[in-house]
Amino acid sequence: METVKDRIIQFIGTQGISNRKFCIEISVSHTYFSVKGAVSSDILVKILTMYPNINADWLVTGRGKMLLNNEPEKVENVLNEEREIYGIDYKQKYFSCIERSNELLEENYRLTQKLQPIKP
Repeated sequence: METVKDRIIQFIGTQGISNRKFCIEISVSHTYFSVKGAVSSDILVKILTMYPNINADWLVTGRGKMLLNNEPEKVENVLNEEREIYGIDYKQKYFSCIERSNELLEENYRLTQKLQPIKP
């Protein structure tokens, strides 16, 4: 029986991109789809947001066609248009925010470690 992960892998194959690139786009490990287990709803939302042409019913249940239309369009195309019109690179801003978030998490961890000896 085909799983949601199987359908995602099938979809990746139709997009002409690597598994690694797809995983980076949806912020998961490149091994995410090779490990057993269900796909979280957060990941499904990311996929459906990044690839609005994918049929959610097909993705979750396997019913219907894979794509909602014959012209694949990614959110990246919309972001590129926004950058050209408004001069704002939302994709770069997103990655900058993720990087800053990781820095703050690391700093939080270091500070927590420093506080360990102080706790009674």
